[in-house]
Amino acid sequence: LIRPSGSEPPTSFPNTELVLHDLYIPSGSGDWGPSEIEQHLDWLVNSSGESPIGVPRYWVHIRDVVDMVTLLLDNPPTGRIDVCGRRCWSDEAMSAELEMLFSRVKAAEMKTFQLENLKIFEPKIEPTVAQKRPDLSPLHSALQAVGAVGWHPLVPLRVGLMECIAYQLE
Repeated sequence: LIRPSGSEPPTSFPNTELVLHDLYIPSGSGDWGPSEIEQHLDWLVNSSGESPIGVPRYWVHIRDVVDMVTLLLDNPPTGRIDVCGRRCWSDEAMSAELEMLFSRVKAAEMKTFQLENLKIFEPKIEPTVAQKRPDLSPLHSALQAVGAVGWHPLVPLRVGLMECIAYQLE
């Protein structure tokens, strides 16, 4: 069973339950994950009202989840396995990253690229109030049991956010 963390736990007990936390899907997370990225992108595109506010998240890209599930199919672990990113991003850091990427895309689109668009941007990713991360050790061990190096998501948030922008601007 694979389910988002916000959904009800199953009434029966499956052998394996993958619980996805802070999942983002570039084409839209729907009921599978938080909507902060989509809300912030809508705000950037429409430029109206106050900037949306979210909470710190352990973002994980759908591609990393699909790769993980594929590895575990032949030898699924038993019990509940929580899945999320390894690093906590404050809403401010995620928003700053998204705004910087969006401004670069718009500058390229309008052919108004300036030196400031190329400056190295390193957001402060550690939130002042860290959200408690789900225990990833069962996931890490399950992946090691099938010959992988453990849980190491490969899609950087910056790349995933660029994919989200691309879908939003299609």
